[in-house]
Amino acid sequence: MDALSRVSAQVLDSALPSLPLYLLQATAVIGMIGVLLIATRRAGHAIEGRRLYVGIALGLIYLFNSWFVARYTQGVVKLHLGFDILLVSGLLGGWRGGLACLAAALLARYQFVGTQFFLPASLEAVLQMGAGVWLRRRLHPRMLNELSPRMILQAWSVRIGMTALGLALGVAIIGADQLPVAELAIQRLLALPVSLLVLGAVFALVYNDAQIDAQRQREQAWLRIDPISGLPNMRALGERLQHFWHGNDGLGKACLVVVEMGNLRDLRLRYGPLQDNGLWHRDTPADVQRLLPSLAVDDVEVYQFGDAALAILVRGMSLVELRSQAHITELAR
Repeated sequence: MDALSRVSAQVLDSALPSLPLYLLQATAVIGMIGVLLIATRRAGHAIEGRRLYVGIALGLIYLFNSWFVARYTQGVVKLHLGFDILLVSGLLGGWRGGLACLAAALLARYQFVGTQFFLPASLEAVLQMGAGVWLRRRLHPRMLNELSPRMILQAWSVRIGMTALGLALGVAIIGADQLPVAELAIQRLLALPVSLLVLGAVFALVYNDAQIDAQRQREQAWLRIDPISGLPNMRALGERLQHFWHGNDGLGKACLVVVEMGNLRDLRLRYGPLQDNGLWHRDTPADVQRLLPSLAVDDVEVYQFGDAALAILVRGMSLVELRSQAHITELAR
């Protein structure tokens, strides 16, 4: 116990002077990840399309961080954010981004440390990156839609588990006599609180970034909805027709019926815009199905066509076949 206490005291004395630089590392890494999300956002990439960018950028961040630690951190214990960067690369970048960051991590290890203990260090790096990929499968896309402390703690617990497993593998491969086990263990324990802060900040950045995509999707959906009737508008109809013909190579059968709604025009002229959104949205498809009982429910799509008309898209039926329907004239009443 006395020996362990002496080692712990020596490690703490060595680590405490580098703690401000370690916090500076964390701040820099969080800031660079935020800049990465902003820069690729301006290039028009949604979050799902940036996995490789994230991996390459995190690999460069890892290289810079390793250079910073090797140059400016003194003492036996050099606190380093490498494990967190690798975990985040797998979490945000998947296999492609994770492998890109892993390659940069191995290069940094060889460049700034050399070949000493290269095998166990490489295994630890692979474990952290693989843990990030596993977390992505469990937490994605839920982490884009909510910012939950439970998810952050889950990622942190996986980080702790992989750190312990990596240290155990290193001892098994190299041997306890060849490794400064106590120093390595205390070094990893000292890094854990800052690791929690980094993971929490990354989850917050990703969540806020994803909300931009969600807001854009809502805005695009609003552009395709008539504000008064609540039905899809002419823009949505045009996109639907293009999608239908492209999907069927121009061979599918469909027809479009435009029904003038005189009563709706009179109602608007008398009362102005209706306060009750969804006037026709709920009942109109059912009414069309009632008038055309031989059609399947999924064959009818109703759109707002101008101020006082409805467009009814009937799929799987030609215009000649539609005209043969007994109740087709009732749509005009």
